[in-house]
Amino acid sequence: MRSRYLLDTEARSAVERWPLDLSGAGAGLRGHDRWIRGFAAARRGRTSEARTHLEAMESALRGTGVGNPDLPIMADELRGALALAEGRADEAVPILRAAAEAEA
Repeated sequence: MRSRYLLDTEARSAVERWPLDLSGAGAGLRGHDRWIRGFAAARRGRTSEARTHLEAMESALRGTGVGNPDLPIMADELRGALALAEGRADEAVPILRAAAEAEA
């Protein structure tokens, strides 16, 4: 629901304030939470925070071999959003294009 709310409203600060207990959650849900929090941070220009979420997401993907095929695509989307936020559109466009093609 947090993800849908953010994507529909772009109310990034509201998403950041919603508490979410992920202590018993699986790697897929934790990865999804990292994605949406990183995406919100990137859109707000908080690149250090976005990078922290991306690194945690990538680490989880490497360590668990998560069976959700969407998570690697989501990591690429976050990587592209971060590149855009850092002013590296030349790097962001191919990353985002590849993610969109993989998702299709």
